[in-house]
Amino acid sequence: MFRKYNINECIQKIAFLAMTSVETGFFQTAGEAPAATSSSKYFYKGRSLMQLTSHGNDPTIYAEYQKVIGSANNIIANPNLISQKLFLTVDSGGWAWKNVKSLKWNPRARDYRDKDQAEYEAKMKAYEWKRNKFPKGLSKNLNEIALLMKEEEELYFFFICRLLQGYEPVSTSDYPTTLHLDRRKENLQKLKTWFKYDKNVCNSGGIVPELSGRAPWMVLAWIEEAKKLVETGNNKEIQKFFDRTPYEKSMKNNTTNETKISWCATFVNWIITAYGYKGLENYDAVRALSWAKWSEGKELKKPVYGAIAVKTRIGGGHVGFVAGKKGNKIVILGGNQGDTLCCLTYSESDFFSYLVPKDYQIFEEDYNLPEYNGNPGEKGSES
Repeated sequence: MFRKYNINECIQKIAFLAMTSVETGFFQTAGEAPAATSSSKYFYKGRSLMQLTSHGNDPTIYAEYQKVIGSANNIIANPNLISQKLFLTVDSGGWAWKNVKSLKWNPRARDYRDKDQAEYEAKMKAYEWKRNKFPKGLSKNLNEIALLMKEEEELYFFFICRLLQGYEPVSTSDYPTTLHLDRRKENLQKLKTWFKYDKNVCNSGGIVPELSGRAPWMVLAWIEEAKKLVETGNNKEIQKFFDRTPYEKSMKNNTTNETKISWCATFVNWIITAYGYKGLENYDAVRALSWAKWSEGKELKKPVYGAIAVKTRIGGGHVGFVAGKKGNKIVILGGNQGDTLCCLTYSESDFFSYLVPKDYQIFEEDYNLPEYNGNPGEKGSES
């Protein structure tokens, strides 16, 4: 959805999630619950991540989105589909963020339907107030306004919040109780922490490729790689890679330093199981070559970003994740590479097996590996 609606920069994603987390009760509901408010009784009441709402029985907004999705799902006749089908819930949220909710009223083209001169003057006064208050935000959509948060975060974050509540032409600085600004701001700060936004990890020198959600387990792999872990005695940050395998328990009876064992396989196991996939068990959990027979994986003929890559070496094997390419070499992000967690370059032919989870859909463009912009070491130092 982010990719489809050009929600590309970190601040846009963070602002979107900060808003939708409140609109959905922290992603627990996809529709406005029955309440005392009149809007909750509308036939076209608020639904989706971004709460598509048309007044009463007016299907205007639903009709606009219907044009986008075609006739496969008739949301005009059955608006509940928006909250029942996850794709529609998420996709319509992105569509609304990109296409609606902007402040469109323009006093230069006087609305002659307003026969009340006093009402027109009130609209004009409010427009002038907004033009002075949000000089760069008028007529922009929410996605565009989110970028303005780079310049004045609090001002334009409030503007987004207010637009989501329906910023009527005659409204100015009013603060409705339904705004929940404090909750939105709290979630904004949490998301900035989780995204490591203040540390500029979002723009980390191009080392982490922008692949719009491809191989999501690589997010955690990159976080660990950034720690530059080195095997020095009983390194607890490396020891933790044994925590998600039954083999770890039996090994504690034999040694107090599990990093003496090859840990490239346990690193892969730790990453994969963190994303809900079934990993390897017992001796297989610390044996790199066992990943070539991973029961939850499907084998590929060529590497793609995030694939588990398995190779043989003298005395055993090695395993890691495909992190990109460097020239005519592939880059492998893996543990126990020269006693460190790092990226190394290899020839594609060095590995005899490339695997991804069975339910992970591969697209043709996935075979075009992203260029790695860091400085990986050369192959040959893996353990």
